[in-house]
Amino acid sequence: MTETLFEVHNVLRWFVLGAGLIGLIQSLWGASEGGGAARLGALMPRIFVGLLDLQLLLGVILLVSLRSGWAHAVLMLGAVVLAHLLNARAKRSLPEWVRGSRIAIFMFPMILIFIGVNLID
Repeated sequence: MTETLFEVHNVLRWFVLGAGLIGLIQSLWGASEGGGAARLGALMPRIFVGLLDLQLLLGVILLVSLRSGWAHAVLMLGAVVLAHLLNARAKRSLPEWVRGSRIAIFMFPMILIFIGVNLID
């Protein structure tokens, strides 16, 4: 069972990174445009944070069962908390700051994720 969870955790990592990359590019490209781009700009942070939450849940289960990888776990927890805080801040930000806030939602947690992934690979 642990091997299966580990494989799901590994595969989900690529979905998290993909959603983060898509969200970052979309935020840089222009969530300020109307229509579908604006809707996608509001949806991508939710998808990214939701995938991060699922990844965290699987990671905690693995951490409890394997009892190793504490540095990776702490860094990933920091990425998830940071994504939640930045997402909450973006929801309350002024309209002219929304684009920068959305960029931050993806960029800063992704930096922590890349560092954390390199701790285990």
